[in-house]
Amino acid sequence: MHNGDIVGFGCVIRDNNGDWQRGCAGTIQASSVLEGELFAIYKGLLLAWEAGFKEVYCETDCHEAYVLLKDSNIPSCSHES
Repeated sequence: MHNGDIVGFGCVIRDNNGDWQRGCAGTIQASSVLEGELFAIYKGLLLAWEAGFKEVYCETDCHEAYVLLKDSNIPSCSHES
């Protein structure tokens, strides 16, 4: 990839039964696919928090994003309005 390439992203919010609640998709200028994956995680978390979901489990199919977030030593996170 080149700096500033267009990367597609998408996220979906499901309830505890696995039923679709909301989602988003779009494109951003990014320097890597990893940047696009991290942006999708960020957007998904924002959607969940804005919808009032208090307990959120995040799933990704991007191993690099998983390792980066898992090894970040962030015990938990919260979103304040």
